[in-house]
Amino acid sequence: MQSLKVLMMLCLFSLIATYELISPAPRMELAASGGQLKKESKAAYDAMAAYGKSYREELHKNAKASLELFDKQFQDLGNLIREARMQAREKFAKTVNEWRSQGEIVDEKLREMKASWVAAWEATKKQISARMEDLRKLYNPPNSADS
Repeated sequence: MQSLKVLMMLCLFSLIATYELISPAPRMELAASGGQLKKESKAAYDAMAAYGKSYREELHKNAKASLELFDKQFQDLGNLIREARMQAREKFAKTVNEWRSQGEIVDEKLREMKASWVAAWEATKKQISARMEDLRKLYNPPNSADS
């Protein structure tokens, strides 16, 4: 934003400098071939000089007003950008917090399920071991020769 202000000021300065170069020279006493200028030509010259000065002042005033308007618009834009950035940060933080809370819920459910799975697996192992033992006894009858 500062570089844009500097650029605007440089453009304004170059405009004023260019106008100064092409504007009529400051009022000089012109001498006619033998006498003074006629009153009408002097009045016309004074009127032209006054018009040039008022035109230059009007240009300066308009340029200053434009610069102030641009500056206000840049400030408004900067405020909008800051507000949007703050809203985005707040929304991001809210989303991250929601994800964390959901992650904690999922972790808790996984712990609960793991505990129930471990208990179910242990119960299943005991049942399988008991049935395997029953099958061994069924298919491996005690030998009467061993007795």
